[in-house]
Amino acid sequence: ATLHGPEYGWSAGSLVVLFMASVVFSLVRIRLRSVAAAVIVHMAYDGLVLLEMIVVSGGFHHLDKLR
Repeated sequence: ATLHGPEYGWSAGSLVVLFMASVVFSLVRIRLRSVAAAVIVHMAYDGLVLLEMIVVSGGFHHLDKLR
């Protein structure tokens, strides 16, 4: 999660969400004994974040709404 700290301006809320996501990725890796499974879960998480950005910004037409 700290790797993304500068990207999110060290926002406590963002870092908490990223830390929780990191825990989920780690648990998937441990439970399934597969880095590939953790990568797939990470990709799904990133896809959901992207989808949220597209919806909130009206297809990237109103980028000011992403703040």
